[in-house]
Amino acid sequence: MKEYPTINSKCAPNLPCLAFQKLDGSNVRFEWSKKNGFYKFGTRNRLFDASDEMFGSAIKLFQDKYADDVSKIILKHKQYREAQYVVCFAEFFGPSSFAGWHDATETHDVVLFDVAVHKHGILDAKQFIDLFGGLHIPEIIYDGNYGQQFRQDVYEGKYIDKSFEGIVAKGGTGHKMWMSKQKTKAWLDKLKEKHPDSFDELA
Repeated sequence: MKEYPTINSKCAPNLPCLAFQKLDGSNVRFEWSKKNGFYKFGTRNRLFDASDEMFGSAIKLFQDKYADDVSKIILKHKQYREAQYVVCFAEFFGPSSFAGWHDATETHDVVLFDVAVHKHGILDAKQFIDLFGGLHIPEIIYDGNYGQQFRQDVYEGKYIDKSFEGIVAKGGTGHKMWMSKQKTKAWLDKLKEKHPDSFDELA
């Protein structure tokens, strides 16, 4: 099952991008095939099923919120419906979620943020919005060049009302597609306070 790539925060091309709010949760994956529909589920690095104590509820959340609409969109486009598989990537989170930790007693949600198609790779930002922008996806909070000033603005909290953690910027197309992330100082300070021993790993 295709894993989501690590986003390099040091990648900072001064090129046009769309920057999306970064939801503070855990990456979960849902694999689709024409024969089986959505049939395989995973976190960033392991598979799970509905019996999973923490992530099992994500399956029904995704099925209820996205499965029918996403399947219709895939089947509408020949190059996608004939793919061996399509993987949807979503963020799983609740009101108290932080840095991959979740309160199992809370109600959670999933939000679709990327889609990968076999032999096509992860769709670029424009493709993703064109196909799935009518569904619940992270808010676009910036459309412009991914320059140092924008990154500094994010770090200092200019967009913190839209995203406490920060942003994910996406630009380019095809093999020249790139992604980068920028966290806010407020989120990083909270991380350092709560998880000092694993700060470098989680930041």
